[in-house]
Amino acid sequence: IITSDHAPYNMFSPDGKFLIAGMRQSMTVYVWDVAEREELHKLPHPLGIDGVAVSPDGKTLATSTADFRKRDPGEARLFDLESGKQLAVLPVVGNGERITKLDFSPDGKLLAAGTSRGFVRIWDVKARQLVKSLQHATGVYRAVFLPDGKLMAPCEYDGTVSLWNLSSSKRIATYAGHGSPSAKDQRKSSYWVSS
Repeated sequence: IITSDHAPYNMFSPDGKFLIAGMRQSMTVYVWDVAEREELHKLPHPLGIDGVAVSPDGKTLATSTADFRKRDPGEARLFDLESGKQLAVLPVVGNGERITKLDFSPDGKLLAAGTSRGFVRIWDVKARQLVKSLQHATGVYRAVFLPDGKLMAPCEYDGTVSLWNLSSSKRIATYAGHGSPSAKDQRKSSYWVSS
């Protein structure tokens, strides 16, 4: 049991077998077996945890780290959830670019992360390679895949939510804060996105 740390990022694996918690102060990700109520893995990181995500098949854990006081760039890592073995440290393009929240595509083939420099970075999970970057006006707090895996909705620091077509890497709609989308955007897309 963790009693003296800050765990802002916690989640269950899709099958409910594991509970994952990312600790900012101790710079550690803990994985517990829910049925047995015991700790399975204690995964140390070089910086405080800023995000955790589990692939849809429940096999891969992704983590992101950041140092908010020193503004160090941080990184994204992949682990085998069952064994706790580290699989990869994913490449980051921008110097001083802090990785924020993470999201797997519905088929688990891609991993997306927002960054403090206004990009959404998208990696091929199997190849461990950066395959796409989507640029925004301000830092991106989080980017999530829509259920069809063809569209993505990033949320920027200023509250703007946009909708992107991933095959073309084009922005197809923009929603400012909690306001209604423009008529032009409504004609472009049948999806509604709320921040």
